[in-house]
Amino acid sequence: VWILWWFMLIALMMPFASRIWCLVCPFPIIGEWFQRMAFIKVRKGNNVPGLRSRYFGGKKPWPKKLRNIWIQNFGFLSLAIFSPFLVTRPMVSLIVLGGLFFVATVIGIIYKQRAFCVYVCPVSGFLGLYSMASKIAVRAKDPELCNRTKTGKEKDFNFDNGIAGCRLHCPTGMDASSYIAYIRNGMYKEALEVMREATPFVGSLGRVCTHPCESECLRNKVDEPVSICRLKRFTADYVGYDGTEAIKEFQPLYKEKVAVIGSGPVGLSCAYHLAKKGYDATVYEALPVAGGMLRVGIPNFHLPKDIVNKEIDYIKNSGVRILTDKAVGKDISFDELRKEYKAVFIAVGASKAKRLKIEGEEMQNVSLAIDFLRHVNMGEKVTVEEKVVVIGGGKTAEDTARTALRLGAKDATCIEVMAEEDIQPVDDVTKAEGVITSYSTCPVKITGADGKATSLLCVKMRKGEIDENTGRPRLVPIKGSEHLIPADNIIIATGQYSDIKFLPEDLNISPSGTIIIDPQTLSTNIPGIFAGGDVVSGPDILVKGLGYGRKAALAIDNFLREGSLEPVSIYPTEKRVEDEPLLSGVLHMEERISPPLLPVKESLGNFNEVEQPFTKNMAQAEAQRCLSCGICGECYRGTEKGWACAWFQKMGGMDRNNYCGLCMECVKSCPHDNITVYGRPFAGDNAIRGMDEAWKAFIMMVLSVIYPINLL
Repeated sequence: VWILWWFMLIALMMPFASRIWCLVCPFPIIGEWFQRMAFIKVRKGNNVPGLRSRYFGGKKPWPKKLRNIWIQNFGFLSLAIFSPFLVTRPMVSLIVLGGLFFVATVIGIIYKQRAFCVYVCPVSGFLGLYSMASKIAVRAKDPELCNRTKTGKEKDFNFDNGIAGCRLHCPTGMDASSYIAYIRNGMYKEALEVMREATPFVGSLGRVCTHPCESECLRNKVDEPVSICRLKRFTADYVGYDGTEAIKEFQPLYKEKVAVIGSGPVGLSCAYHLAKKGYDATVYEALPVAGGMLRVGIPNFHLPKDIVNKEIDYIKNSGVRILTDKAVGKDISFDELRKEYKAVFIAVGASKAKRLKIEGEEMQNVSLAIDFLRHVNMGEKVTVEEKVVVIGGGKTAEDTARTALRLGAKDATCIEVMAEEDIQPVDDVTKAEGVITSYSTCPVKITGADGKATSLLCVKMRKGEIDENTGRPRLVPIKGSEHLIPADNIIIATGQYSDIKFLPEDLNISPSGTIIIDPQTLSTNIPGIFAGGDVVSGPDILVKGLGYGRKAALAIDNFLREGSLEPVSIYPTEKRVEDEPLLSGVLHMEERISPPLLPVKESLGNFNEVEQPFTKNMAQAEAQRCLSCGICGECYRGTEKGWACAWFQKMGGMDRNNYCGLCMECVKSCPHDNITVYGRPFAGDNAIRGMDEAWKAFIMMVLSVIYPINLL
């Protein structure tokens, strides 16, 4: 058997099939089963506690001092030199095979996936040195697809050339270029998996995100940005929101438990990513429903509640426990949480409304926008009269005015103190529905009779001298510009803040009422206590909150596993891919596709969603506009600390010629379906010779002498 195996290995496998032996090698199978509970099936994310995986073992990195070829070469030379004993003594062969099984299993349980194959296996080392002469190779189907961002000689797969601007400027770190490539190829479930690596709120984000990624889209230099946000929504809607698909997806791996205060998008994002990493996360929510402002602060015509509910179900089924009607500071104390949990993440949103502190605010038909929207979204009966005045600007004020029109108001006016050119433009749909915005207008007093407001006294403002503190012009009242605006209902939407009265006194709080943290680790001055979102930054956009949650999970994992507070990042690199190589080809103007809208006559009479999703054809066409920036390196995407290919962990990257093990992980995980196995001619590729080549020649020389002698 040994003679036949040696002959097959040297005479046939190496020159004709390279590492095909690795596909059927039995040594690491037990260790790999422990690692990912799968003998043969390749699944994305299976080398860390990630998507569709149950991960066991220590997953420790292989010691740096042993990351070389000495162990492999010593082992192979030993087998070659002592092959007479192996050939003539079955018991010796059995001991060697048993030893290899044992070593491979132990290494598989303790260290990262395929550590035995990469650094220890003597056969793997020999095959690696011989693989450049192989007839079989793993290569890109279309080299140009990779070369778009890999200028110069291709040596390895990594992020040295940077990542796409859209990804770098997405607060969640979502890999847009990869999921758009999946959409372009009709692989919608795979696209959704990429999105869910960054956030569980894909459908919600695809509706209400302010998409800072699109401002960085390279197509801005050609025509218009790719509709990244709308493609996100299309994918979520097309694949569906079946929350049961996440059941048992992530399994607890660690005994440490983590508490999250607040079930808004920040808190649920953190809990979701903690569950992915193998932690038992429990979320405490004061309201009777989970979701925070995502659930009770955004109207149905903007974000349907059934979408939010289904995405929350997905999070629950992923292993996150959510306790509603459980207010910290009332139903359970903060000190109790600290005793029960190893880490606490504070993610209470800005759910309290700021008052104007002007005369007349206490009148009966004056309300707060946050309360107004919450009552409507909770299904409570809310009535308004004909003329509604909303004090404030921004999305909350716009949503309040649009909601009032749907409840029966005839006129809805927003009072904005800033000049029109100094703020974000009002949404075109808001204007079309009849909402009027009065700019450079400051409320002075609410007037009325018998405890009921009838009008709002305002004054016009102009820009004055520059404020030294803000660097912006001061707003100065214009004399004689006072005027009354009739109002049957006045709703105040001038800002929000977080209720943090339940927090301990020794926690550092800023003068503005936000928690002071280390921005690199999201840690507070109290060990084990972390914070993020509106409670740190003040009211901000949804996508930033989701990014806070993802980053917090990384920081907490680092704290619990390593016992340290090291800076964490949700990006594989902070470097942006260069634009010039991407724009060097022939690019044509392609019109950006806009989603259809419900006609105003159909939208005002109900709370149906106004913006409609892309059709499949529209999504395909829009995905074709993407320039695929920063796609290289995605063959080892997966998670922050995981690789699809274990050989990528080698120092200096992976030389695919010498180290490829034909494990097929890259073929299965390439988001562009651009990697395949093919036969190549027996020809040199003019690769630069190195120490590996020298060792190859040396081993071939030794074998040419030893092998015939042993056979004799």
